[in-house]
Amino acid sequence: LESIERISAVRIFTPSDVSTPASRRKVASDVKQIQERMPDEIPLLDPVKDLGIKDDAFQTLLGRAETLTKRLASHELSTKYDQEKLLSLVQSYGKKSDLQEQAKTLRDKAHACQSIALKEDLKKMKKVLKRLGHVDSNGVIETKGRTACEINTAHELVVVELMFGGVFNDLTVEQSVALLSAMTLGEALKGDDENPASHLKSFLANPFYKLQDAARSVARVEITCGLDINEDEFVDQFNPEMMEAVYAWCQGAKFVEVQKLTKAFEGSTIRTLRRLEELVRQITTAAKAIGNQELEEKFSKGGDMIRRDIVFCSSLYL
Repeated sequence: LESIERISAVRIFTPSDVSTPASRRKVASDVKQIQERMPDEIPLLDPVKDLGIKDDAFQTLLGRAETLTKRLASHELSTKYDQEKLLSLVQSYGKKSDLQEQAKTLRDKAHACQSIALKEDLKKMKKVLKRLGHVDSNGVIETKGRTACEINTAHELVVVELMFGGVFNDLTVEQSVALLSAMTLGEALKGDDENPASHLKSFLANPFYKLQDAARSVARVEITCGLDINEDEFVDQFNPEMMEAVYAWCQGAKFVEVQKLTKAFEGSTIRTLRRLEELVRQITTAAKAIGNQELEEKFSKGGDMIRRDIVFCSSLYL
């Protein structure tokens, strides 16, 4: 049926056996004669007049077919190009469609491979959560896991290690907030800086070293569980550049005075303080969720210290 394009109203009688050369020559001769008698166009079989089809749905389809035929005949491809060129364009389009189909198949395969890779990464991440005590052996969320769920402004695993490691217990409010600023600056340390906290005073440097130890501990667990990370790069993402400035800000220093304590631009300072306030607010919520009233009060007070002056103005035109 795929070889039949249209049905002619003219009928020729073919021999019952067309396998012999003689019968084939007779069929070819009959077709040639019809073409000579009707050089312009061989009449087609009319479905309504000749076959008596009067169904309304068929009439609708027939009208649509005639409309589409006229549109095709008036199209640029039918009028501008000859038959040979038109055939070449159709073949090129067919190749393009095949290539697009192949590309779609390859994309689907790549997506499937990516899904498999993501599943493997999820398994490794689950191992990390088990090792760090966020979930138990059955996958049930523990207290550390509930705490981590409240934090998304900084690396939640490191923040939780600091909280449950008791690092904040021995620090003042100002020291605690200043330490968290190392997690919200957003600028990684340079590889040639062996001691990034060398410019800090001991009461700020020592907490930062504990932050680095916690980060290194988390990184090693992730590497042990098969995650592809670099330990040094992971630790270097925590930058103490703003700690002294944030400490001064919490003690009530003016913004101009704070800027003298850091090499960062004013915009970076404001962005860091705003992110820091959000992180402090999340830790306050996390401490409340696990019933740690001491940390909740400490960071609630820290949030009040940060939220002031020009940094948190809704508009500079005041």
